[in-house]
Amino acid sequence: MGLFVVVVAFYAMTLTSEPLPPAPPPKLAPWRTPVAVLLSPDGRHLYVANRDAGTVQQLSVEEGKPTGEVKVGRWPVDLAFSPTAREIYVTNHHGSSVSVIALPRFTVARTVPVNPYPWGVAVLREGAGPGAGRDVLYTTHTYENSLIKRDSITGQELGFLKVGRGAGRIVPSPDRKTLAVTALYSTTLSPVQRPSPEVDMVSPDPFVVVNRVFLPGANIVRGGAWTRDGDTLILPVQLPRNIIPDVTAADGWGMSHGLAILSRRGTGFDVRQVMLADAISSHAEPHDVAIDDAARRLYVAVYAASRVVSIDLDKLLTLVRRWPAADVEELACRLDLLHDYEVARLPVPANPRALALAPSGRTLFVACAFDDSVAAIDTSAFRLTRTIDLHPRQPDDQVRRGLKLFSSSKPWFRGFFSCSSCHPDTHLDGLVNDLAVDGLGRNRVDVRSLYGAAGTEPFKWIGSNAGFHSECGPRAARFIGRSKGFTDLELDDVVAYLRSLELPPNPYAGRPDLAEVHERGRQIFFRTVDTLGRPIKPRDQCAFCHPPPTFTNRRQFDVETAVDTDTIRGLDTVQLVNMFMSAPYLHDGGAGTLEEIFTMRNADDRHGQMNDLAKEDLNDLVAFMLSIGPSTLTSAFPAPQAPEPVGPPARDY
Repeated sequence: MGLFVVVVAFYAMTLTSEPLPPAPPPKLAPWRTPVAVLLSPDGRHLYVANRDAGTVQQLSVEEGKPTGEVKVGRWPVDLAFSPTAREIYVTNHHGSSVSVIALPRFTVARTVPVNPYPWGVAVLREGAGPGAGRDVLYTTHTYENSLIKRDSITGQELGFLKVGRGAGRIVPSPDRKTLAVTALYSTTLSPVQRPSPEVDMVSPDPFVVVNRVFLPGANIVRGGAWTRDGDTLILPVQLPRNIIPDVTAADGWGMSHGLAILSRRGTGFDVRQVMLADAISSHAEPHDVAIDDAARRLYVAVYAASRVVSIDLDKLLTLVRRWPAADVEELACRLDLLHDYEVARLPVPANPRALALAPSGRTLFVACAFDDSVAAIDTSAFRLTRTIDLHPRQPDDQVRRGLKLFSSSKPWFRGFFSCSSCHPDTHLDGLVNDLAVDGLGRNRVDVRSLYGAAGTEPFKWIGSNAGFHSECGPRAARFIGRSKGFTDLELDDVVAYLRSLELPPNPYAGRPDLAEVHERGRQIFFRTVDTLGRPIKPRDQCAFCHPPPTFTNRRQFDVETAVDTDTIRGLDTVQLVNMFMSAPYLHDGGAGTLEEIFTMRNADDRHGQMNDLAKEDLNDLVAFMLSIGPSTLTSAFPAPQAPEPVGPPARDY
C-alpha cells in the first residue's frame, strides 16, 4: 500500500507541477583580462595589469604562479617602473587616475588624479646629483590627444603637449632622452584621404615635441620598441585600405597589418612600412613588439590570430633600408616579402596583448588577454614552455565566448582581419570605408562605436539591419568578411557579448565648473521656440530625432547631409552618447567636430534649426552634447514628441 501511494503521488506530481527551472549557471570569478606586463630588472617578478578586474598581480617567475594581487582603479592598461624600480605606476583608463604601487611591499602607496582617459605612462628622473632632482610622471590621454608632465608625488602639472589623435603608449628611448608617443587614430580626418597617424618624438627636458612623424596609410598604432642603439623604433600598425572599394580582399586590400620602422636620419626620421601577411594568411592585429638585440630577433604579439611571430631583425632592417626611397609606397603593399624576414610563428592562448622579454633574452612572457594567463616562451627553441594562470580555470560563459569570436580573425577571409580590426576594444577606428556592395565609390560610411549600441536598433547608416543578428550575420560575412562567418551558435555568443557592453564614463558629465554651460546648452537642445520666440517645427527640434535616454528615435530621415557620391538620402538617427570619443561625425565622416555639423553641413537648417543661434549659443549646445553619457540624468528632460513614420530604406549598404 505504501509503495502504491508513493507511485501515485509521483505520477500526480509529474502531471500537475510546473517543470523545474534550469539550474542557474555557476557564478564565475571576475575575468582578469591581462593587457600589460612588466618584468622586474632582476627578472624574478612579473607584474600584470588586469583590465577587467581592475587589479595588478605579482607573479613569481621561478614558481610560475601569482604571489599577490592589489586593487587599483578602473581599467588599468599600462605599467611603468620608477627610475629606482621601487614603485610601479599604473594608468587607470576609466578611472582618471594613476595608482602607485610600492615595492617590495606590493601595496598601493598613493593614487595620483590625472586628466580623463590616461593610457601610456613613463616615469623619468629629472635633475642630477645625490639627493637632487625628482621623479617626473608622464601620461597620455586618449581623447584629449595630450601628453602631460606631472610631479610624481604631488601630481602638480608641469607641462602639457598636444600629440596625435587617440594618444596611446609612451616608448622611451634607451637613453631616456626621447619619448615616442603613439596614436590610435589618423590625424587626417578627411573621408577621401588616406589615414596618417602621427608618432610624436618628445624631449622630456625641455618638454617639447621635437618631431611629428607621420605614418602614411597606417592606423591604430599601439606599442613599440627601440633597438639598443636608439637609432630605430619599430611599431605594430594597422594598414587599412579604406579609401578604395573593398573588392580585393584576396590581395590584402581589405584590411592589412604590418610594422612601421622609423630610423633616425639627421634631425628627423625615415619611415618604412612592411606587411605582416602573405597571399594566404595574415598576422592580424599586432599589438606589441619586443626586441632582443643580442639574438637579433623581433617578437610580435598578434592579437587576432593568437600567435607570436619571430622575425630576423637584421634581415628586416636590411630589406627596408635598401628599398628605393621612391618606392616606399609599394613596400607597404607587398605580400611576397614576409618570408624574407619571418623566422617562425607560434600559437599561444587567446589574444596576446603585451610582451616582456627577460633580461637574459631566454624567455619571452606574453599576456594572453582573454585566456587570463601569461604564457612563457623559450626563445632559443621558440616553443611554449608553460602557462601561468592568473586565477583558477573556469569555463567561458556566453559573453566571454562572444568576446573571443569578436576578437578572432579565424572566421574571416584568410584571417586578414577580425571584428575588432574596425572596432578596436569594441569602439571604432575613426575611419570611413567604401563598401563594394552598393557600388564602387558610392556611399562611403563612417565606422560607429558599439558601446551602448544595444537598445538603439536598427543598425547600419540606413537602418536596414533590425538587430545584432542581422548586423553581424550572413550579410556581414558575405560582403565584408568574404567568408562563411559565424555559425548560428557562434552568432548568438557574439550578440550576447555586444548586448553586454556598457558605456564608458563621460568625463564632462556632472562637472561643477561646467554646470551653467551645460544647463544653457540643455535648454537649447530641448527648445521649442527660436531666439525670436517663434515656434520651431517639431521635426527641426533636436529632441524630436534625439530624445532621451538613448538620444535617438531609431528612425531614418533625410537631413540633407548626403554628398554627391551618396545614392541614399534617408539616414539612421544616431545616438548622441559619449560623442567626445567618436569623431569624425556624420555618416560619411565629413565633420571633424560637432561644430562642423552645424556650421558646414547645415546651411539650410535641415539638420535642426541652428542658424538663428549666436556663436556663444552654439558653444553651449556643443558642450551639453559632449556631456551626454551613461550618468546623464534623464528625469529632468521633457517627454519627446512622437516621431513621424518613415518608410523602410530602399537598399542595404
